[in-house]
Amino acid sequence: MKTINLRDYYPFYTSDCFIEVPDEVAAMLHDFELREAAYHLRTYLSHDLP
Repeated sequence: MKTINLRDYYPFYTSDCFIEVPDEVAAMLHDFELREAAYHLRTYLSHDLP
């Protein structure tokens, strides 16, 4: 089991709220963050290319 902070995933949390989730859920959330960051890089940096 992994411990995650809900404040990292939900903007309406104003203070830390830690919960334990299965390893698979923590891996899925981490994968989503990586894919979202890659999407933003492709979307916003592609406008700077000639």
